[in-house]
Amino acid sequence: MTDTTREIFEKYQVRKNKRQHDAFIGYVDRIAREWDYPCRVEKGSLGARNIVIGDPDSAKVVYTAHYDTCPVLPFPNFITPKCISLYILYQFAIVIGFLAVAVVLGALFGAVSAILGLSGGFA
Repeated sequence: MTDTTREIFEKYQVRKNKRQHDAFIGYVDRIAREWDYPCRVEKGSLGARNIVIGDPDSAKVVYTAHYDTCPVLPFPNFITPKCISLYILYQFAIVIGFLAVAVVLGALFGAVSAILGLSGGFA
């Protein structure tokens, strides 16, 4: 692992808010200038920003990557298989899992309602 990669993992791996994005942009700008590459930030719609290193118009190869990180979710990120049939089965499994949670919670709520003598109707 290079020193640059190690520093990104240690200091800039999570980039969710503006402060974290600004810090990462500053780091990328510093590294690009150390390597004598021009670096600029393009501003897009809704506050989006893109870091551009080098000159895309004269480049033989252009690399692109997201520099933000995924949101915090109450469940793990689902990485789906590339095979279409496995992908469909995987999606069904996710839906069935969520439905199973809803059924269990509904049953628990019904049991608690019965124990407490609450009516289930809307009168």
